[in-house]
Amino acid sequence: MTTTDYIQISFSFLLVLATIVYVFYTYKLVLESRKSREMVLKPYILMYLDSAETDPTLKFLNIENIGSGVALEVSFEILKDIELSHPIDKTLESRNFLNRKYSQFPPNYKFRNYIVSMANNYEAKMVAQISIKCFYKDIFNKQYAETFNLNLSDGFSTGKLTPPETYVGLISHEVKNLNITLGKINNKLVALDKIKSTDQSEDI
Repeated sequence: MTTTDYIQISFSFLLVLATIVYVFYTYKLVLESRKSREMVLKPYILMYLDSAETDPTLKFLNIENIGSGVALEVSFEILKDIELSHPIDKTLESRNFLNRKYSQFPPNYKFRNYIVSMANNYEAKMVAQISIKCFYKDIFNKQYAETFNLNLSDGFSTGKLTPPETYVGLISHEVKNLNITLGKINNKLVALDKIKSTDQSEDI
């Protein structure tokens, strides 16, 4: 075997080795690109409780997709329901919004629903808990299941701020004050009209 043959064999071996390395790193790059794409398009359903701005005793359940991808075929399973402690209370099961399947929750989509009033049986409800399991999938057909154990005391506001802390609440507060002021002015005008009418009657 000549020197030329050895050189050709060496180059062929290096070419095969370089091809294997290239294929390996290309495969890794494809996997990383796929993972990055899945992360970018991954949905994440979050559930939490908060209170009404106008009445802190009214408790609402919020269901929100905080991920950057669309959540498909969203459904729920109630693991622990609200314990009825007052005639006006209703179970989550009876409110129906958790019994249906939703075709999709787009990114940043938020669903909010009233569930219970804390005005009655306050102490018992403050230590009560509900548990809900959420099922959904992404556009790659990957399945997700999250369980949320929520205390009714979560997101509970102890009182109202006057004036409210939000712009919408502040506008409503100012409109209410304006109506009160206009009502007082109207009452004074009516009283003045009555006095004027009385004076005119006496002059006649």
